[in-house]
Amino acid sequence: MKKIYSLLLIICLGIGALSAQDKQYYTFGWQMTQPLGAFSDFANQFSLRGGYFDGKIFMTDNLSVGFGIAYDGYNEEKPRDTYYFNNSTGAITAAIYNYVVEVPFTVGGYYHFASSNSNIQPYAGLGIGLNYITEHTVLQDLDIYNDQWAFLVKPEVGVYIPFNAESPFGFNIKVAYNFNTNKFSTAARDYNYMQSLNIGVGITYMIR
Repeated sequence: MKKIYSLLLIICLGIGALSAQDKQYYTFGWQMTQPLGAFSDFANQFSLRGGYFDGKIFMTDNLSVGFGIAYDGYNEEKPRDTYYFNNSTGAITAAIYNYVVEVPFTVGGYYHFASSNSNIQPYAGLGIGLNYITEHTVLQDLDIYNDQWAFLVKPEVGVYIPFNAESPFGFNIKVAYNFNTNKFSTAARDYNYMQSLNIGVGITYMIR
């Protein structure tokens, strides 16, 4: 845990040093998420309970480095069924309630395909970082809880659309794929890795 906190501190200090650059984007937005892969077996409902804050600091006219923090919450009620325990002959029949919360921290690099004076400014990039995740299963009187940090890889594409040529504000729309090394077990099965598709809509403030 100390190594994780040290890494986050280094990231924050690096962002502070880079903030002396002239052109910067900062976005606060709403995030929607669809679980994918094995994760969708645990909680498959499309989630509207998300938000994010990120920044991009330009090193050249087309290249930026960035950081991000987000929140995503998922839940799903499974039909009443018989729930068999791993490595045991025990079982319980009940409705199952699954909950997940994840808080990813990322840093990354981005390529911007148009100048900051364009009406539409698409970009693409790759972020890496850490994801804090909690998984929670409730069935009858049994409560199974797990939390952990996992390594995260996040390719992303998006577009920034200024309100007008003079305004420092604009819309940001992005789509990202999250893959992390999270692994956890419930009484029924093991889940390896968490994958999800994020759609973000936000308001961006640009400093030039």
